[in-house]
Amino acid sequence: MKNIAITALFFLSACAAVPTTTVRTLDEKASVTVIAKDLRDASITVDRGVAFTLTEKDLDKFRFGVLGVRNSARENSDAYTFQVDPGKREIQINLADGKSVNRVVLVSTGQNEEIELE
Repeated sequence: MKNIAITALFFLSACAAVPTTTVRTLDEKASVTVIAKDLRDASITVDRGVAFTLTEKDLDKFRFGVLGVRNSARENSDAYTFQVDPGKREIQINLADGKSVNRVVLVSTGQNEEIELE
């Protein structure tokens, strides 16, 4: 009788577990990556708003390839990625050497648009 009571208690406790749900989503942010040979001291303006100036610590080196194999002319260029609201965006980039570039990009939710400067 004691074994039956223990078995019944075991099965009842297994039924009382609280169900849990885990939800995983993709990154839904829109972003723009600017790639150039030298982006130090460049300023970027989005939609004629407030401009921000890039410093050395803001920049990443553009890397592409498998196991470090160089397969792109853009390899080792400076890259800077920033988030924007989805939609049509006007991007103005003023480089330190005085060159100015204006681009209009259409960025969807979850998309990263690249602007490559030569």
